[in-house]
Parts: sequence; structure tokens; C-alpha cells
Amino acid sequence: MPSEIGHYIDGQHQAGKGTRSAAVFNPATGSQSGSLWLSSVADVDDAVASAAGAAQGWADTTPLRRSRILARFLRIAEDRSDELAALISAEHGKVFSDAKGEVLKTAQSKYRQIDKYIEILSGLVKNSPASRVKNIVDMGAGKGY
Repeated sequence: MPSEIGHYIDGQHQAGKGTRSAAVFNPATGSQSGSLWLSSVADVDDAVASAAGAAQGWADTTPLRRSRILARFLRIAEDRSDELAALISAEHGKVFSDAKGEVLKTAQSKYRQIDKYIEILSGLVKNSPASRVKNIVDMGAGKGY
């Protein structure tokens, strides 16, 4: 049975305010796999307002914390690679093994980039002027010897 695809706005699944939908087809089989609710102007306005609100919270998050959040997301993507691959296969007609390889390759590549970013940020924090002053003070107090 075809599934209904709605919207994900402000952390919640919603049908949306639109009244039109479009059929979704599995390109490998040609059969209808779902129905997608088309967004109304109000849906887009809601999504943009939600994203703008979330952007401020994300901007206030330290780069190191953001990196850790993204790394955790990628670990979850790897753990759920079978589910993601099944979705890609159904929506794009890819063979399951190719779709799973794509998920894992992307997650691993991005994880390596984030890991390097965390290493750089950790080094910057460790070598920041405030950190160096603290180290000098600690050494003067006999803690560094």
C-alpha cells in the first residue's frame, strides 16, 4: 500500500495546509510507492520561520559542540544504514547494496571531516591565549613542574 508523505516542520510530522498531492513512483518498478502532500505558501512560511528560530540556537552553539552533534548524527546514520538504504532504494530505484554503500561511504567521509574539525578546534582551545595564560599561572604556582 502506498505511503503518505507529509512535512516535517518545527520538529513535528504534519500533513500540511495544502490541498494537493502528487504520486511518488519507485523508478525501479514503476509502481506507485506513495503520495506526497504538496506544500502551500503557509507551509513554506511555517518551515522558514521554524528554521530561522532554530538557526539562532545553532549559531549560539559552540563549534566544538556542533561538531560533536554532527558526529553523533553520522554514527546514528551508520547504525541505521539498512533503513536509509531501503528508503533510497524505494525512492530512487537503486539496488539495496548500492544504496547502503552510498550511505556508509557518505557517513564515513563526513565523519572523517568532522573528526579533523574537532581535532583542530580542540587544538585551538588548548592553545588559545586564555589557555596559555592559565598554563603560565599554573607553572608559576608550581603546578607545571
